[in-house]
Formats: sequence, structure tokens, C-alpha cells
Amino acid sequence: MASLLAATVLPVIAGVNLPPVSSVSAAEIAPPAVPAGYVPLFQAAVDAALALPPARRQPADRITTALAAWLVAEKTGDARYRAHALAELDAFLATPGGRADRDFHVSRPLGLLVLRLHDAGLLVGDLRARLLARAVPLVSWYVESHPLEARFFDCNIALADAVAADCLARSFATEPTVPAARVREMIAALGARILATGDLDEDASNYSSLGLCFFLELARLEGWLPRVAESDAFRGTFARMRDIISPAGSIPEYGDGSFRAREARLDF
Repeated sequence: MASLLAATVLPVIAGVNLPPVSSVSAAEIAPPAVPAGYVPLFQAAVDAALALPPARRQPADRITTALAAWLVAEKTGDARYRAHALAELDAFLATPGGRADRDFHVSRPLGLLVLRLHDAGLLVGDLRARLLARAVPLVSWYVESHPLEARFFDCNIALADAVAADCLARSFATEPTVPAARVREMIAALGARILATGDLDEDASNYSSLGLCFFLELARLEGWLPRVAESDAFRGTFARMRDIISPAGSIPEYGDGSFRAREARLDF
């Protein structure tokens, strides 16, 4: 869970500056330095994940830890964490892919890490071939299945899927087996629908917070952050999330009961 938290939240903290919603302009959107206090937190999460016995590390754990370790290396300059990230990625690639890679707990960190490898000039040789073999069926599945799920287009899982497909399409844009152009069209259409309303259709607190994180990741990739900053509707979205978070930073649970008939519809 700690490594999942690191891999989910750190990219947003690292790349998105959200000043008070009452006064913000597009010119003020700039990636800030991560506050020093955050780095030890994520570093400790990675250290704890790496200390687990190999038998307890599932593929999702491997790839989330790999991404989190890479992010710690970016922020600290400690090359050991880059080595840890590559080792965890290698272990992940030794596990079966296919349908298991469609799980957004796997696909999103995989896409984010692959894009970072691409940007670092490390997506070459055998590593590129192995990652391409995982990317082709995953991106093809996204292109084939998501038009059929249009009514769920802005739920947190769909947004995580979009982040994964976007990252992989960018990383393998020149590969003829990757439908990168189609992904670009789909992402543009997705962004237009969400930016038109400035809201996400979620009915549970934990999913709303995840959806916002994933959407901000997608907006950062696509250059939509100025439009988000200027949107009164998004301002309301962020204000509502702010208002339900307690001073301790915890988010009250509501909405999960709708998925299980034996539970109350409101399960604070």
C-alpha cells in the first residue's frame, strides 16, 4: 500500500502546482520542487517494499515499486534507487502479461515508468523489445474496448487506463504494431468531454480522490493544466474535495456500499 501511495501521489505532487483556487492564472502553472519533507516519506515506502521477501511481491507490487523507486531516484539523485527500479522492472517482466496487465494497478505504473525510460534514453535493445511485447496487447485492448465503455469514460479506472495508453503510445509512437495515432484521437476526445464539464462522475470518496490524481496526470501529459486552472467548474471540484478532507488529511468513506447489497449505502 505504501508503494502504491508513492506511485499514485508523487507524480502529481511533483508535476502539478495548484495554488489557492481563488486566484490562479495559466502563467502560474509551473512544476514546483517537491517539499523536502515528502522525499523521505516516499523513500521509506520504497525501502519497505524492497525489504519484503520476493515471494510476497506480486506483479502489481513489483511495477508500483519500480515506479516509486525511479521517482525517488529522480528527486534524490541516488543512483541506487534507479538500479532498484530497473531490477524490479526486470522481475515484473519475468511474470506473465496478457490480461493481468489490464489491471490499472499494473498498467498505469507500467506506462508511467516506460515513458520515463523513453525520456531518459533507456528504452533500447532487449529492454525495449520486452516492454514492447507487453505494450502491444495492452494498447490494442485499450483501443478496442474503451469505445464500448463510453459511459464510464471518467471513472478513476478509465482515467488510469487512459494514462497507461497515453504513456505507452508516446513511448512507442514509431512502432507500427502500436496504434499510437488512434490512442491520440481517443485521449483528445476524452479530454474534451471532461474539460467541457470540469467534473468527474464518481460516487465514492476514495474513487473521487484517485480520479482527480489520475486526471491531473493525464492533463499534465497532454498540456491541459492551463485550462484546468482557468476552469470555474474544476475549481468547484477541487473545493468539494478540499471540504470533505479532514484537518488530519483523512477522507471519509462514502459510496462503497452501493457495490454490495449487504452494506449500507452510506458507510462512513
